[in-house]
Amino acid sequence: MGTDKRTILLDRKTLAGIALDKLESLSSDILISAGDDLPEFRGYRRIPDREAGEGPLGGLISCFPYCRHEQTIVLSCDMPFVPPALLEELLQRFHSPATLPVHRQQVQPLCGIYHTDLVTHLDQQYRKGGRKITDALEDTGTTLLSTERLSLQVKDHWFLNINRPEDLSEAERYVKDH
Repeated sequence: MGTDKRTILLDRKTLAGIALDKLESLSSDILISAGDDLPEFRGYRRIPDREAGEGPLGGLISCFPYCRHEQTIVLSCDMPFVPPALLEELLQRFHSPATLPVHRQQVQPLCGIYHTDLVTHLDQQYRKGGRKITDALEDTGTTLLSTERLSLQVKDHWFLNINRPEDLSEAERYVKDH
């Protein structure tokens, strides 16, 4: 996008603020993974990447040792329409190293529940050159849960990922129309 996605405004709120609003309804132990020197936000701990440019996999590896619980909710700030109810259902169905939704054949690794013991395995995969979370999770027994099997009426826009200006425009249209 050419800008820090955490600070992008959608319906007068930053994407980071939208994600925190959802997470605050589920937990008081919230960490913010940031690859740079973003200042503390709303009093939550910010965990910097060990090395610059590690990407989302590096963010998980950096944060998991600081988690106070064995299971952790992961939610990227660029998925502003994921409802807390989806995260709650994933938590209820959590029984493997990770539980991730699959919507329209797309695994959503930045919207899921992880066991923090995965950090060693993920770090090994990273050190071997792996950078994709889904590749690093192979052979871990991760549950890939089709959204068709959820009790919720899943909406496509829940998984809109704001990576491009066009995605932001689509999100703004959705907010305006709803």
